[in-house]
Amino acid sequence: MIQRKCFLGTARGIMAYESEESPSGQIRFNRVMHAMPDKFFAQTIVDIDAGLIFTGSAPGEFPLEPGTAQQHRAKPGYGPVLYRSADGGGTWEPSDEGITVEGIRTIALDESTGDLFAAGDGPATVFRSRDKGENWEELTALKSDPTAYTWLWHPGNPANQPRGWAYNPSIAAVNGVIYVNIEEGWSYRSDDGGDSWRHLRNGAYVDTHGIRAKASNPMRVWCTCARGCVNSTDGGETWDYIDHGDTTVREYCTGIAINPLDDNMVVYASSYSPSVSGYLGGGSRVHRTRDDGQSWEDLKGGLPFPVPGQVCLVEFDQHNGLYVGTDAGDLYFSPDVGDHWVNVDHRLPIRHYHKNCLDAVSIASGNDAAVHFFTRQAQLVGA
Repeated sequence: MIQRKCFLGTARGIMAYESEESPSGQIRFNRVMHAMPDKFFAQTIVDIDAGLIFTGSAPGEFPLEPGTAQQHRAKPGYGPVLYRSADGGGTWEPSDEGITVEGIRTIALDESTGDLFAAGDGPATVFRSRDKGENWEELTALKSDPTAYTWLWHPGNPANQPRGWAYNPSIAAVNGVIYVNIEEGWSYRSDDGGDSWRHLRNGAYVDTHGIRAKASNPMRVWCTCARGCVNSTDGGETWDYIDHGDTTVREYCTGIAINPLDDNMVVYASSYSPSVSGYLGGGSRVHRTRDDGQSWEDLKGGLPFPVPGQVCLVEFDQHNGLYVGTDAGDLYFSPDVGDHWVNVDHRLPIRHYHKNCLDAVSIASGNDAAVHFFTRQAQLVGA
């Protein structure tokens, strides 16, 4: 039997859910953790080999005033912006030594090197840790790149409103190749662990969201934007828009994931733009390709169609499990890469901000490292 667990960052703390299977074979999830409910959390990363969980935190819910600087959103005395747990979420400790921004939105682990990358509130700044979060260093070449002057965040009237600070909504780190998205400022790629960067804007829209690269070929990369989903075969040097026929090419696209068991399978979500979703609804759809983008299908099979709200997050686990979460407060799970779905929980405080807020892990008998990790979690749950 496969045991599954997911960790979800929300506007009211970090939560964990664990699966169980009924005698009839039905899967359901139980909430086994709800930590720090007074804080706003973003992406969570599980390092199974190290038995560690990392989660980024930010100042919390805030009014979005076009043209205002990012630092105006911070709450004085908010506290650490990145936490680490070594006991499956039972206890958490600050893990943000060296981080200088006021919130962490996105975290990535390069499994080939063990390096961690974190980024968040503006000005768009990326940090790297080579000691499992004990210390962080800023990768200064990104902010000092000559193209940084093009970054913006919904500028207002230049005569009386300053340009806002761009921020990082997503990072991908695969086999030493690092991608970061800047909202709004396109994508960047580093081939040397973050010491230098290439600006990737040829064919993509400036307002970039999620980014993912294939483990078997880091130059094959996918990126969701406010005007559609793009993909590249040359490391983002050039981008092509996806057109899967039955929906508009340039939709507002957010969550995206690549199946770790089959990296020709990509799933991403599209919806109406936030500017119109207030009266049209989210109208979200979840799209899947099994052949590296040659053909596409919309996922249903128990998933509402269209999905209420905006699908903010999409993530696979290691055994073909697929999760999607919406800002309508629903978290869904599919055990078979999207063919059938169950509702994990509802009325969750997931926000538009949560373009990356979930990590999912699964184990089967024989995986000693994962079993050890989950044994500690099971002891915690039963305590």
